[in-house]
Amino acid sequence: MSPANHLHNRRLQDRIETLVTKALGTRDSDQLEQVIQDLRKALQEHAKRLREADAVCTKRPPAA
Repeated sequence: MSPANHLHNRRLQDRIETLVTKALGTRDSDQLEQVIQDLRKALQEHAKRLREADAVCTKRPPAA
């Protein structure tokens, strides 16, 4: 993994951790819904990156 990719992944992991903390501390249901949506998007991106990394390591096309 290149240093740039590592930094990009680290930022996404930091964002996920921040969103989890925010969700746990949010009492307003509307705000919580928005945080959960943002968290879901970040987790989907993380899963996509893991699939892509697996495809590179195993030299096969990534799953959709």
